Amino acid sequence: PWTYHSYFECEFTGFGRVQIGETSSDDKVRKTHILAVKNPCLCSFRLKAAFGPSAVSRYLCTKPEADVGVCSGDSGGGLLCDGEVKAVAMQLVQLENIKTCDVGRIGKLQCGSPRVFSIFQDTCPFVRWINSYVKLLNNSDISPNCVEPKGHCGCITYNLLTLVSVLIIQFIFL
Repeated sequence: PWTYHSYFECEFTGFGRVQIGETSSDDKVRKTHILAVKNPCLCSFRLKAAFGPSAVSRYLCTKPEADVGVCSGDSGGGLLCDGEVKAVAMQLVQLENIKTCDVGRIGKLQCGSPRVFSIFQDTCPFVRWINSYVKLLNNSDISPNCVEPKGHCGCITYNLLTLVSVLIIQFIFL
């Protein structure tokens, strides 16, 4: 599990748009960024109010920077830290005011804006569940710190399907 309280560097490769509104029909890598990532997230108190405290504790968030970050179509892309997929891209959040953490409306979202940060879902709590369906690892290779969150029912959700897809792609292409 992540216990970092300062920013650290990870790599993200995106297949989605470079700008909101752009259209692309190819499957080519569109961008690769070195991202400054942090847990807990910037403005986590606002995120907890919106998404619940247990979900937010598993988020990794980027530092808002100009011309860097996730965009539409990048969801499910892997965040590589120390050579391992640690999380998958989930969504973008735009702050109207960084000092007060006022969250902006989705309609005003701009990829690569210095007021937009990307949220990634930590994969560690779901590795055992994923591995029970897609045998990628020996159980002995999974960290004992990777435990499922309380109340996890094993239900298939969008985020978990995304995690499985990313791990399969990583396994096939690496």
